[in-house]
Amino acid sequence: MIIKTSTFPHGPASYQEGDTVVQRILSNGRFLDTYIHELVKGDEYFIPKPIVSDFLSIIERMNLEIAYEYDVDGKAVSGVVRNEHSLDLYVQEHLYDGWLKEALLYINDMETSEATE
Repeated sequence: MIIKTSTFPHGPASYQEGDTVVQRILSNGRFLDTYIHELVKGDEYFIPKPIVSDFLSIIERMNLEIAYEYDVDGKAVSGVVRNEHSLDLYVQEHLYDGWLKEALLYINDMETSEATE
């Protein structure tokens, strides 16, 4: 299995919250769960991809609705994620592979940052 790694302070850790857990790669090649705020310059790490159950729990916990708009041929052309009050939280005009994952991660990050403020 090939894993894309980064070296701190570069890579995705630079724009993640400090309480995000990453996998730090030790000198013996083993992985160690480490909070981003614990990384030091030169640490090699990777951020594990969320699994499907993570996305389902976001949808369930926040009571989200996912809706699509279709063209005359029945092809989905845009999508929206709404909260329980029908407020649009994320609108994607031109669909692409991964848009929903990106939307859910964005919404989850926004909720998390609002909760810590």
